Amino acid sequence: MQLVQKVISRLNAKNTRTRICKAIDAGDWPLVLRFRRRQAEYFPRSASAWLQYGHALKECGFYDLADEAYLKAQELEPGSGEISLQRGHLQKLCGNIGAAFALYSAALEGWQGDAAPVQVEVDHLRALATALASRGVFPDRDELDCAVYISSVCKIFEESDRTDMSHRIGRSDYSYAFALKGFARALDDLGIDYQILNEVAGIADIRNISTAKKIIHIGFYPPEKINLLKGAYNIICFAWEFERLRLPEENLSYNAFSDQASMLALADELWVPSQYGVESVKRSVRNIVTYMPSPAVIDRNVGWRPKPQTRRAISTAAASLRNVSWVPLGIMPRIQDIMSHDAQRHAASLQKILFSHADSSTNPIIYVALFNAYDYRKNIDSLIRGFDAFSREYPNAYLFLKVADNQKLHNGPNGSVLEGQMSSPDSLVPSISSRNIWLTRETLTREQLNTLFDVSHFYVCPAIAEGQNLPLIEAMARRSVPVSVRHTAMNDYIQEDNAVIMAHRTIPAPIGFAERYQMFGVTLYTAGTEDVYDALVRSVALSGDGYEKMATAAFETVQTAFGTRRLSERLDQLLS
Repeated sequence: MQLVQKVISRLNAKNTRTRICKAIDAGDWPLVLRFRRRQAEYFPRSASAWLQYGHALKECGFYDLADEAYLKAQELEPGSGEISLQRGHLQKLCGNIGAAFALYSAALEGWQGDAAPVQVEVDHLRALATALASRGVFPDRDELDCAVYISSVCKIFEESDRTDMSHRIGRSDYSYAFALKGFARALDDLGIDYQILNEVAGIADIRNISTAKKIIHIGFYPPEKINLLKGAYNIICFAWEFERLRLPEENLSYNAFSDQASMLALADELWVPSQYGVESVKRSVRNIVTYMPSPAVIDRNVGWRPKPQTRRAISTAAASLRNVSWVPLGIMPRIQDIMSHDAQRHAASLQKILFSHADSSTNPIIYVALFNAYDYRKNIDSLIRGFDAFSREYPNAYLFLKVADNQKLHNGPNGSVLEGQMSSPDSLVPSISSRNIWLTRETLTREQLNTLFDVSHFYVCPAIAEGQNLPLIEAMARRSVPVSVRHTAMNDYIQEDNAVIMAHRTIPAPIGFAERYQMFGVTLYTAGTEDVYDALVRSVALSGDGYEKMATAAFETVQTAFGTRRLSERLDQLLS
């Protein structure tokens, strides 16, 4: 009987751990808090239980209670460097920099093993003090004159973790997490400390937590899902790519948050990442609307690095992509399952695809594009059909399409593209297949994505509208030349000297757009199959020197337009 009870007890403990892990992954901190409180009650003499309880309280915004739990853990384990480290994190979150520095220093003294993570925090606060002192906002006392908090509509993910990214990429509003990470890196570069809040709604008033004189909250939310931080100057960052906001009469959901203009009016300031978006939003709101593109990650070593040209050079440079599997394009609606199965049988790595190229006398030309399978704006049907016609004349040209699809249909990336981009209720979908167009739905880490951009010669964008188009900007930062339309957000950075500009025309929004975006009577920009084909032909006509000049100009454009200068200037204005 005792053995049975032990087995049941172990199974219950394992089940509880599993449920806690799932709740943490889902960001359900109230549920985590419930489990952690029980553990602290069952094991009142366990420092670890109180430490984990403190973590959960902190994530839910109960900072005073979290400190009490950490202190209880410290009473049970007085010399623990880990507990001092976590108390330091909490004090930094509350803006008590002096207390945080003292706790980090105490953690460093009592740390067991590699102390590098603690030393990073100590060095960061020292650098922070120096940086902010030079800007006149860090007096010689514990508290900051300014505290910056940032939050997002979706959970932040680690770009080096394929498993974590696979759970996030392709889901609703996932691009806001990328924008937040860009701003976070820029704040780091500027030496401005910040805290990421997971539960903004759980904080009654930030002034009860932070002693800073000026509190700035930068939130990354679409208009209908805005979260404001009470007691802070609220800046809402969102991308908008159409000529106006959605009208109240176009709202098909009857709820308190559906009217975009009313929701945006709640913020103190709006940051929009394109000039086109700024003008569109200004027509509907009276807030301060500021042009503030998300800063890009720029590796300055890329600026002088030439693109690999031969198959062997490309294969060597693409080493981190060896385990990424691509399938050839195969679309035939009535037998799509069979087509997708056949495509899967021919799945191959980028290296194998290039070495299977029949004509060894010509170097391959690599084109890439990234898109969400269900993002109607990307105009992928025109891209695929235009490139198919182009590759029949230039068989050494290859298009690699990275498809984000959280639905993961059973018939592979071809099924995703058919369902999300090519199917239309008012016309039949002509079949198409190509061994020059390859697709993958696999998740790429930041390193792998950079590698894909490094080996690509061109990034193709025939979109009908964009809010900023971070993938295109990231490709330009790796010296890939855009073959792109120039409208909406792209007007800000696509120029004759840094891109092959694709022609477009204006059209009334079709019914499919109206259904997806709940907007009627708006004008859209579109590039047809012929426009894509013409731009691709012009791209291969570039001379070697012409290409290098354009690639360098693309890189320098990103450096100039998407650095930290604009963010620094606006924050200086707010602080002064």
